[in-house]
Amino acid sequence: PCAGPATDTREDFDPAGVSRGLEEARWVRLSTLRGTLHLHTADNALWLRPWLQESLDKQCAQRAPVPPERVREVAREILADGPVDQRELSQLLAARLPGSPSDLWVVARVTMPLVQLPPRGTWGEARGGRKTPCPPN
Repeated sequence: PCAGPATDTREDFDPAGVSRGLEEARWVRLSTLRGTLHLHTADNALWLRPWLQESLDKQCAQRAPVPPERVREVAREILADGPVDQRELSQLLAARLPGSPSDLWVVARVTMPLVQLPPRGTWGEARGGRKTPCPPN
């Protein structure tokens, strides 16, 4: 996680506490602006992501030769079997739909809130990066 300006003023900031929050699903990492993963409380993510959806949808206009709803539908089918990493989801989408794996990934990421699961994002960890849908509101 990013220890940014909000933590600069807090002497009691504990990055291990953020890691525990991610592991216990009290915190989530998901794309809410552009393609950037942001750290949110799980409760805030449930209302914030739908609120931003219209703006996010503009990112995938004309991105793939199939409707965004179809990409979302296929991504949900793939993720129904469990979390996968970005590369695997991209390749599985491209095996079932026309378009480049990277463009299909962008459309999937934009049309559905994909949470990045730990250990990726926990303090001192760089491995992982599996994605799963954020529970609906």
